[in-house]
Order: sequence, then structure tokens, then C-alpha cells
Amino acid sequence: MFLANGLAGYPVHAIIDETIAEQVGLSTEITCDNKAEFEQFLEKVLNSPKLEEVVKNLFAYNKKKQEEEQKIKQELEDDCPF
Repeated sequence: MFLANGLAGYPVHAIIDETIAEQVGLSTEITCDNKAEFEQFLEKVLNSPKLEEVVKNLFAYNKKKQEEEQKIKQELEDDCPF
């Protein structure tokens, strides 16, 4: 997602991923003229199935990395004679 706004904060121009746009029924390029429109736009995008999948994958990746780091740390502790 790409966002650009004017000096006063609005309007906000956004370009979103094509898949997300299709999932939430929006164009890939959108303009929000006020806070209410922008919040409505964000709610739709943040609740899109694609973004939910991306976040889910990030959590899974992070968990896997933490488990790998813990395993390495444990192996180092087990091998350390001190």
C-alpha cells in the first residue's frame, strides 16, 4: 500500500494491492477526503483476507525463527563446558 496526503492531511490518496482491492470491492487507487472515509478505507483493507493471511504468515515465521534461535542457544549451552 502506498499513501500520500496534502499539507492539511486530507485528501489522502492510496494505492493498494490488486488482490486486496478485489477482495474488499475497491479500486486499486482511492482518495479519502476526510478522516471518516480514511478510517472506513483502512478498516476494509486491514480486514481483507489477503492481509489477514500476510499477518498470519508473519506470526508463523516469527515463531519458527524464535524456536530455531532457542534450539541453537540450547545446543550452545549444552556444548559449553563452563
